[in-house]
Amino acid sequence: MFHKIIVVAVVATSLISAAVAVDHCNTFTNCATCVASPLCGWCSSPVVYQNGEPGFQCAGFNENGSNPFVCNGIYSTNTCVQGYVCNLTTYQCELTVPGGGVPQEVCESNCSTVGKTFICNNATKQCEIAPAGQGTSLQDCESSCSGTHSPSSSSPSSSSPASSSPASGSPSSDSPASSSPQPTTAPTYVCNSTSLQCVAGQPGQGSSLLVCQQQCKQSNHTPTSLLGMWRTFPIDHWTPVDEMDVWFHLNNTVTVYSPFYGPPTSRVWSCNVQTVGNDIWLTNCNVPQNPTLKCLYETTLTLPETYHAMLACNMAGGNAPSDFNTALATANTSVFFMSRCVSDGYCKFNFGDSSIRGDVIQRPPKRVRGASLLSLTTTDPCSQYASNCSYCLSHQYCGWCSTNVVYTNGGTGTQCAGFNSDPNQKNPFTCDGTYSTEMCLPGWVCEPVNQTCVPTTPGSGVPQQDCESSCKAQPGPPSQLLGSWRGLLIQNGYPYGVLELKINQTTIVGSFLGQQIFTGTMKNLGANVFVTYTSGFQMGATVAGMYANDQNEIVEYIELMFGGANMNVPANFKEGMIAPSMEMVLAKCVSSNCEF
Repeated sequence: MFHKIIVVAVVATSLISAAVAVDHCNTFTNCATCVASPLCGWCSSPVVYQNGEPGFQCAGFNENGSNPFVCNGIYSTNTCVQGYVCNLTTYQCELTVPGGGVPQEVCESNCSTVGKTFICNNATKQCEIAPAGQGTSLQDCESSCSGTHSPSSSSPSSSSPASSSPASGSPSSDSPASSSPQPTTAPTYVCNSTSLQCVAGQPGQGSSLLVCQQQCKQSNHTPTSLLGMWRTFPIDHWTPVDEMDVWFHLNNTVTVYSPFYGPPTSRVWSCNVQTVGNDIWLTNCNVPQNPTLKCLYETTLTLPETYHAMLACNMAGGNAPSDFNTALATANTSVFFMSRCVSDGYCKFNFGDSSIRGDVIQRPPKRVRGASLLSLTTTDPCSQYASNCSYCLSHQYCGWCSTNVVYTNGGTGTQCAGFNSDPNQKNPFTCDGTYSTEMCLPGWVCEPVNQTCVPTTPGSGVPQQDCESSCKAQPGPPSQLLGSWRGLLIQNGYPYGVLELKINQTTIVGSFLGQQIFTGTMKNLGANVFVTYTSGFQMGATVAGMYANDQNEIVEYIELMFGGANMNVPANFKEGMIAPSMEMVLAKCVSSNCEF
């Protein structure tokens, strides 16, 4: 995830005098000093000025005007954005140096062999993109261009032992290099939940001794981060694959709805909650199996419509597991991935048992991302001119973005954004579309289901050529979606139970409650994905969607959203919560102890 400004920054107007023809930002030759300078931004490729002259990577406004320019890469006024470049051997997008490359979705929309021909470079024995009218497909080129594969392990570069290289010799203990002082890291501590003592933690884990000692206690309260209703599914080997709902209440009790654990006559049971160091204990549970369950918990990062956590409980009544990897390898220990709605009113979870479905769910305060638009944009004077593109561009230091900008504090702004009149003040923002400071550019948008470009209102969309070059889906899923996934449907009116998807390069297979419900093929276009059903009740239809992903040390997890049959991608994940759209939370294993 990074902040980016994709810019056609044609800066200022035709009335600018020759006195401002020189761009003062050109004197800054590296990204860090450029973005720290008033009225300057860094382009990931050299800009081109209005008179056609090649420019520098640092470009911007002068205090009394500007030298109009175009940035065809990433333009940032705040940070040295690390962009992506296409690896022309693997045709995968890879991160490049900060201040270089293009946004990931732009890279992925062009980093493909689709529509390209190739010719063999006889010197390197590698297939390269051929000039127009020449070459063959990549597959045919590789079959005739010997030596296109990676060097084998017997090649000189890989067979030389490291120890024989002069560079690998370590200096002796009394050499000057080894006698210089080495930096040390401060010790960290974690709570032993059995002894309630702070012990030394592994590097990168734990906290200071003082903080650990303050937290390493037993108390009759529920951690604030767990309050509310969670829908969960298991990711360990032995727990039955089914949904379990867990509701942590303000009165330090928890109510559980479980089809596979609890009293034989009821799926609903409850416990008291205690916090013991880093663990939670569920005590006095009204279940015949065990009245006390000791659990390890961890909250993790948020996706657009859901908070997430993990819970690992010793179901045999023993001590809580020390970590999630150990838990996954331990019999009688259930490990759950947990999801809870963010507090925006679109996502609505219902507890598994209808008798308590109407209770109010306690949720944490809204994140900055969801705060009042006005409170986040008042520092940008340009936001008050957002009624239309022409009105915006008539004001000094303002530019028009084809989509709403996002500021560095996470707040969503308007389409009109720019600099303060005070050159020492900045309103760093991200424009995910086209940013113009001179004219309301005619724009085109990609209609993803049919993969055609259609005109849109001036000031929105992208240039037609850019649209057409990227508006073509590649066969197969994006690499992030490959694998076996398990999760829950979360759109309004969702069915109760566990969904499983198996995605490879050619097919997607979906199962619900253990029964196959559809098969399909996939394509991807930038951040969008498409499924054409080859079996199931919507056989023959195509659905278009998008996804957001993150991961921890155990699983990678995503929110995946699709619109209705043969409809465009919904504008955002909130719209994906409303019929006929569907939305899901899914996880796949990262840890070797996790497998499904």
